[in-house]
Amino acid sequence: MLMKKIIYGLIVACLLTILGCSNISQPVSTDNTKNEFNFLLQYGISARNQIDTFNGTYTKDLISAGTKTIKLRFNDTELSDIKKQMQQISILDYPEKFVPETNRYVTPNITYNLKINIDGTTKEIHWEDYNCFDIDGIAKLVEPVEATKLRNVMGNIITIIEQKEEYKKLPQPVGGYD
Repeated sequence: MLMKKIIYGLIVACLLTILGCSNISQPVSTDNTKNEFNFLLQYGISARNQIDTFNGTYTKDLISAGTKTIKLRFNDTELSDIKKQMQQISILDYPEKFVPETNRYVTPNITYNLKINIDGTTKEIHWEDYNCFDIDGIAKLVEPVEATKLRNVMGNIITIIEQKEEYKKLPQPVGGYD
């Protein structure tokens, strides 16, 4: 009789262990995108320059020499600052095709294609910036404030890229655009 109690006790203990462990081993569903921030920005003439924080890469337009892709990552502070800038201009409220009013068309123009993921929300924006800066770098026209704000965010991202050592080691573009 004592032997039966021991066997039953062991069986019960094994079953409880198996049942208890089976709950622990079930995958826990976590949506990591809710607190994430990543973006893919293509910019420049024909949007051939590209920073991709999803994959940690940067592609530089070398004009007639093609393109060159390297590993390039933003640190947490840089990403946090860019996210704050985007939130400050209400980036999620911009239309998918951003066409601000302009009274001049500069060619070749700067193109921006932006895909962002902010806290689980994905947004894409396309902008043909015909009203870009004059050669001396100073905007000469009054334009919609949304265009100025968006161009400033893009400019800040580009400045961060161009200050990185990885970027500085890239070859210079060959040729030019008409």
